[in-house]
Amino acid sequence: MRNKLAVTLLMIGIWYAMFGPASRIEEAEPPKGIVPGQLQVYEDPTTSLTLDQIMDQASQFSDVSAKTPSYFFSSSAYWFRIPVQNLNDQPADLFLNIKYPTLDFVTLHIIDSDGQRREFATGDRLLRQERPVELATTLALPFSIGSGERVELFVRVQANAGAIIFPYEILEPASLQANMLDQWLMHGIMLGLFVAIFMYDLALFIFLKKAIYFYYLAYLLSAYFIIIALDGFGLVAIYPVTTWLANEGLVVFSGLAYLSILLFTRQVLNTRENKSMDWILKSMMAASGLLAASPLFLPVQLTYQMDLAMLFIIPLSVLPNVMMAWRRRLEGALYNLLANVFLLIGMGAFGLVILGILPFQPITLEIIPNGLLAGALLHFFGMANKVLSLQNEKLEAEKDFRQQLEIRQEELEKQVAQRTIELDTARKNAELLAVTDSLTEIYNRRGLFETAIREIKLAERNKRPLSVIMFDIDNFKQINDSFGHIEGDRILCDVVSVVLEEIRDTDLFGRVGGDELLVVLPETPPESALQIAERLRAGIAEKISTGRHSMRVTASFGVAWAANQNYDIDSLQASADIALYRAKNNGRNRVETIDANQPQTSQTEM
Repeated sequence: MRNKLAVTLLMIGIWYAMFGPASRIEEAEPPKGIVPGQLQVYEDPTTSLTLDQIMDQASQFSDVSAKTPSYFFSSSAYWFRIPVQNLNDQPADLFLNIKYPTLDFVTLHIIDSDGQRREFATGDRLLRQERPVELATTLALPFSIGSGERVELFVRVQANAGAIIFPYEILEPASLQANMLDQWLMHGIMLGLFVAIFMYDLALFIFLKKAIYFYYLAYLLSAYFIIIALDGFGLVAIYPVTTWLANEGLVVFSGLAYLSILLFTRQVLNTRENKSMDWILKSMMAASGLLAASPLFLPVQLTYQMDLAMLFIIPLSVLPNVMMAWRRRLEGALYNLLANVFLLIGMGAFGLVILGILPFQPITLEIIPNGLLAGALLHFFGMANKVLSLQNEKLEAEKDFRQQLEIRQEELEKQVAQRTIELDTARKNAELLAVTDSLTEIYNRRGLFETAIREIKLAERNKRPLSVIMFDIDNFKQINDSFGHIEGDRILCDVVSVVLEEIRDTDLFGRVGGDELLVVLPETPPESALQIAERLRAGIAEKISTGRHSMRVTASFGVAWAANQNYDIDSLQASADIALYRAKNNGRNRVETIDANQPQTSQTEM
């Protein structure tokens, strides 16, 4: 749905740019039988000359060779002289229609063949109700001409701040009405387009609460007020009770538009990662803020000249950074690039016309509005595309979630059957933590005995051999006393590692005392147990040492086994312990054996 909306708005914007007011502004031919003469001009630097004084200097008027005269930020008053003759046999009511609505003061003096004079005033420093044609977005001034009569039109034009451009045409009332209807229709479409984009972005800002959408909202509002100030629609339809917004306000809105679009661009391109790019944008933002505030403390003509400079500076400073971002394939950079190209074309071309570098053409009346509109649409389309990408990612995630849910539901029945096993496994894991020695991570006494009982019962039931090996580290107390308990713990862990390398996965191994370790060997006859014990003894003596002089660490081993009748872990451990004491008494670092089925007398370590 949003994708269709974005495409629809873009197509409307393209249509507006191609077939809107700018494309429909053509040089209208004068009404049939109405013949205007050569346009002439006279500059009044004093701005104080009256019509009588101007007529006394009629010989000082010069012919205008340019199709449309234009004068760059002049403080002079310019008098234009237009002779008009009616070749028809009927009088005519006509309008002098000036298609550049930002002229501050325009006064039309009409002198007929009898010397009678009439006067009408207009301009964007006059309120709507003070104009001869209130609803005209152009500057329309009425005059009448009798059958076969020749009249002189003297048009005084003065601008306090802006450039003076004088594109005019002579229209009949019906043509002016059609022109006004066309302008209102096109502006209505443009207003609807801006409102649609604004509401869409406002919804994004409300729901997502991201600053980038607020910046774009500010840009849209500022751009729209620039457009309606330049084409005269604002003073006629939006703010008819004030002229400040169409004059000084134009500079304010320009500064705000530059500032907001720079903030927007900074967010889109994430320029915080590029210090040079970010510094340029921050500098332009500071200049834009100064421009927006300049009408409050600077002469209005100077603020207009600053605004004209920014027409070139902003796009030219931003465009290289956007191109760099586009080459880096940053998301949204392409739309930002195209938007800034449109802005540069619109703003730059208009600025060149104001400077007099490019000749004035009717289409330049709306080249900035079209550039701003195209840029706004492209920025909007970039944001809409980003939102759609996020939406597609969300849909894909939801699809994956549904698929996973279906799989999960299919597996649920199997998991219910396995639930008892899982709970039992979890219980066993918890129990394992309780039966494990925290230092060596092998069985503690409880864990070893509980597990060994099951193995012993199995061996007893199946009449299979089972042996145990009991051993401890020789002189372990002296090692702790001499080198500390940390060293003692290390040696104990190293001994465990050596044992684990030698015994089988099915053998049971645990710590049953301080340095006393017990190995239970299922399915192991006495001769095999002796061999294993000997390998363990030799491995410990060979691989483990302590102290500065690498004193070898040794261990003493006692081996016991059960056969026929003695299948009891306590008895087996006691027998192995006796054999261990024999090994100690016989010199340590050795292996001794004992038959657990034969009664033994306990011995003590020497």
